[in-house]
Amino acid sequence: MNPDTTIYRNTLSLLLKSSNKIKNFGAISPNHISNKNRYKNKIIEQYTLTGGAMLFDTKIFKKLKGFDKNIFLYYEDNDYFTKCRIKNYKLFMISNSFHDHKKKSEGSAFFTNKDQKKICLLSCWLAWSMV
Repeated sequence: MNPDTTIYRNTLSLLLKSSNKIKNFGAISPNHISNKNRYKNKIIEQYTLTGGAMLFDTKIFKKLKGFDKNIFLYYEDNDYFTKCRIKNYKLFMISNSFHDHKKKSEGSAFFTNKDQKKICLLSCWLAWSMV
């Protein structure tokens, strides 16, 4: 998750629940908040995802050698998506989970209070360690 990204209530649990249904995927991303009313409770296969917030299957991420260390910023996710397509790992957007990538310059995630930040950091750590 990018440091300038907000995830909304239940987003992480919905991503994890979807990951258990899909099983074999390259990456899963929540829907961008600007598309909130566009889709209704669907798992939608995508050609590419929003790089601001994604969930990976660690085994597949490692098998594809993750992000290319030679790509410093901005296109490392597209390179990873290309590797997924080559190896036939699909990308999915979960329409009832939401994030907002604000592209703020402060370099830290937006939270309305310290407890939200603690919960998010713990949730992100748990998601990465469980997958």
